Amino acid sequence: MTKYIIFALVIVLISCNNKSDVPIISNASIEIDGLFNEEDWNNSRTIALTSNNILYLAQSGDYLFLGIKNAENVGRYVDLYLENEAIGIVNLHASMALGERELSDNWNDTIPAWNWENNTHWTANIIEVISEDEEIPFLESVKPYQGHEFRISKKKIRDTKVKIRFEIKDFVGEANDIIFPIKSARSNSEKWLKVELE
Repeated sequence: MTKYIIFALVIVLISCNNKSDVPIISNASIEIDGLFNEEDWNNSRTIALTSNNILYLAQSGDYLFLGIKNAENVGRYVDLYLENEAIGIVNLHASMALGERELSDNWNDTIPAWNWENNTHWTANIIEVISEDEEIPFLESVKPYQGHEFRISKKKIRDTKVKIRFEIKDFVGEANDIIFPIKSARSNSEKWLKVELE
């Protein structure tokens, strides 16, 4: 009986830990197009963000791969935050353009200003407009996509440890934001997901 209690406690402790093991994949040629080829992400770690959104994590010798697959009928974009001692806090943005900025005290959505198309050592899929017709739903006005895929060079992270946080928002502002980790705060990385790399 004692063995079972100890086992249950170990499971609880593991589930409360914000640390993520990131599998190494041999196929490091994931196409960053937002269409989630199942074969590409087959051996990755998956985390349910909501009942309709899944986070995929994988790594190769040179890259960290992150995918956020969306099964809702909502057009979303992503702000990804990375933090460690080597880089401080960096905000990567993927929507209809890619942007990056380094964050320090008293930052918000517009301060410091974005440095658009400055995505050195990382990439993500962008959302492409295919129709300017404002009368049609947003998802019909853009090229089909299933979410966002990121490929981040380990040169960008500059360490084997990094904390990550996502804010996943609706382009038209009707659906609720998805924050992951759910109880994390922008201003404090203590509850961000801890990722260890090879």
